[in-house]
Amino acid sequence: MSATRKATLGFYWVTTEDRYEDWFVLAHTGRSAAIFHEQYDGYARGDAKAERLFRGIEPNGGDVPRHAHLPDLEALGFTILQCLPTRIVQLGQRIFSESAMRETIEAFQHAEAYERLRQAEGGERRTTRGRSPSPRG
Repeated sequence: MSATRKATLGFYWVTTEDRYEDWFVLAHTGRSAAIFHEQYDGYARGDAKAERLFRGIEPNGGDVPRHAHLPDLEALGFTILQCLPTRIVQLGQRIFSESAMRETIEAFQHAEAYERLRQAEGGERRTTRGRSPSPRG
């Protein structure tokens, strides 16, 4: 008598080049997560990329693959930063957004880091050549 192995799921961050519909998918494989995302959101085959964040997740009923819901994310340790108009969540130091908002957040974080560095250097803006920029008039 052979033991039956219970199939577990992977938890994937699925993205496309335009970043407009990025979100999490529970699926058996990365490829099935990407295909589900492409079909659900109207992308062409091969447009989506799936990055596995967790594996060994026990299915709790319902169809898979499927998009993750906020309670799924909370159960995995995500912090919900924003629900509307765009869902934004954080896991550790990494921030995930369901749209191009992610690039906006990263740009804001880089701008904050630049400002802290500028203030630590005495507040003077410098160009890439090390000269102060000419004043704007």
